[in-house]
Amino acid sequence: MPARPEPTTLRTERCTVTLHSPAPGVFHTVIAGYIEPAEARRVVAAGDLVIAEAGMLVGFHDWEAMTGYQSESRALLTDWGVRIRPQVEKVHILVRSRIVAMGVSVASLALRGMLVSYTQRAAFEAAFAARVEQATRTSFRPRSGP
Repeated sequence: MPARPEPTTLRTERCTVTLHSPAPGVFHTVIAGYIEPAEARRVVAAGDLVIAEAGMLVGFHDWEAMTGYQSESRALLTDWGVRIRPQVEKVHILVRSRIVAMGVSVASLALRGMLVSYTQRAAFEAAFAARVEQATRTSFRPRSGP
């Protein structure tokens, strides 16, 4: 099985964003700080690459350290979610900030059941680990024959 690409980390004055696909179809982001539209567009671009590679996406967004966002950022991410909805299994989001949690709730209305929100890290990490294991196991198919 080919090695997965290493995580990419982007740092700005206001936030840090890490983007990674640890297994085919699994998209993992970690955002700390205040996300602006430029960073939201990078999340969208990276997620689109996951879909192009695997034909589907299950997202795990560790936004526990996100402190806030520009409303344009939320709109970009929500519009992207609507666009890719047919290719998305679920999107799991870990939040702590009340403002971020409220944004996730608003987005969830538009995305009709696509989002699963967590406030407990252990539950989020357990779901993430199980999905990576499942994706890794199902994507590795040894060739048969000589």
